Amino acid sequence: MDKGTLYNLALSYLGDRQYKTDAATAAACDGCGAHCVALALDYTPWSFATVSSTLTLTDGAAELPHDCLRLQSVGLKKFALRGRRLTDLTGGDSDSTEITYTTNIWAQNVSVPDNQPTFAEGVALLIASKTAPRLTGNLQLASELEQKAYQALARAKYKDAQSIDSNDQEPDNHSLISTWGTM
Repeated sequence: MDKGTLYNLALSYLGDRQYKTDAATAAACDGCGAHCVALALDYTPWSFATVSSTLTLTDGAAELPHDCLRLQSVGLKKFALRGRRLTDLTGGDSDSTEITYTTNIWAQNVSVPDNQPTFAEGVALLIASKTAPRLTGNLQLASELEQKAYQALARAKYKDAQSIDSNDQEPDNHSLISTWGTM
């Protein structure tokens, strides 16, 4: 789901509003869209946003990939993370390490996967909750929308966990994410 569709979905929760450039709705959505997608991505290790990568260590350290939102696992026994720099504390002779992380490509593009409608609903509700005070002045509505957003994300997390454990053959979303990371 692209940015415009996501924003229009979010604004539909605020009544009869549409995303139009050079309007108050655009400024409100653009001001919080990427942040809301990142909040939703950080909610849990989503299968569609999980990436594995090999880091080359130079002098026992490496920079995290530019799209790394949150580390999920590191193939080192003992390490330190200082800012975006990963350091091997074992003093080992390893020249590389495997990491698994949550990518923020979706947040950078302010988009959500088309095959994740419940996740999209949660993100749209988060955006609506953040824009409600500015566009409607209704703080109660903002609070209700935020509560609904996290309920939707909890449902999406459950569905994502079920799909990981299922026997269904899903297309590899990681190749899409890897392609986006090179653009």
